[in-house]
This record gives sequence, structure tokens and C-alpha cells, in this order.
Amino acid sequence: MKKRFLFLLLAFLAIFTLAGCKNSNAKEDGKFSVEVIDETDKVLCNETIGFKEGDNIVDLLKANEKIKLDGTMSEYGIYITTLCGKNASDVGKTYFWSLYVDDKVSEVGLSSVELKNGMKIKLVLTDWTKLS
Repeated sequence: MKKRFLFLLLAFLAIFTLAGCKNSNAKEDGKFSVEVIDETDKVLCNETIGFKEGDNIVDLLKANEKIKLDGTMSEYGIYITTLCGKNASDVGKTYFWSLYVDDKVSEVGLSSVELKNGMKIKLVLTDWTKLS
């Protein structure tokens, strides 16, 4: 009786353990490109990143080995401070990372960008005193 109970218990645990494993070969739902440009118009990073439904763009950019997004969170979303190892404030107090989605200035912050297959994200180190 004890052997049968132990067998059932191990089988039950094995089934739930395997069911909880995430399929690492899961198909991507789409890809988007990210280009990071510094204040001299030099491309610091140019990456294509795959995503699945439910992924968060901020988390994907933080996890990317080349982009390594860093910033501070607020009630409005993330304020980007560093991309590709370059901190905006190290260049000057008036610099920030401006965001473009599909070659247009974004109307929302990065935290609010919805991932879409084929979208192009461009982040440019910009001096706000030189904006027209």
C-alpha cells in the first residue's frame, strides 16, 4: 500500500512539475527592431528582438545584453537613464533619451508602447534645449 501511494505521489508531482515548465522553444508572436543613437548620431546598438504575447517592452530591453536599458520607475512609467552603457546625464544635464516609434515621435512613454510585429523603436540621446 505504501509503495502504491508513493508511486502515485511521485507520478502526481512529476506531472505537475512538467506541466509548469515553460516551453523554451515556444514560437515568437513577433519581432521588433531597436536602434539606439547617441548625441553625435553614432549608432550604439541595433537589435532585433523577438517577443511573445504578454511580454513587456521595458523588460525585454532591460534583459537584452547589448541594450541593457536602465532607468527609474515613476507613476508615469520608466524614465530612461542608460542605454547601451551610455548614461544621458553623463553627457550633460539637459540630455534625455527621446523615443520614436515607426519613425515618429512617440506620443506615449516607453512603458506604454504596445508591442507589434515589425515595429521600429529608435531611442536618440537628445539635448532638450536644442529642440525647436
